[in-house]
Amino acid sequence: MDAKWLLQVVARRAFGDTPRYFVLDELGPDHCKCFKAAAQLGDKRFPAAWGTSKADVEQKAAKNALAHIYGDPIPYPAE
Repeated sequence: MDAKWLLQVVARRAFGDTPRYFVLDELGPDHCKCFKAAAQLGDKRFPAAWGTSKADVEQKAAKNALAHIYGDPIPYPAE
């Protein structure tokens, strides 16, 4: 499942908006970075996630946002 695509569909239908993704933090040397990112709809920023690439962390952030929207447990807590 492509979580970013699903979040975009849900966001447009339910909120009339398109999600944006923000890198909030980076850790590690250039050859082995980890990224912390969160999805945002309008002024609402959803729980952030950590990942080993920007593509990976955006998928995880989208899954966190979907879980938050549906009232499910956050699958990738950043804290």
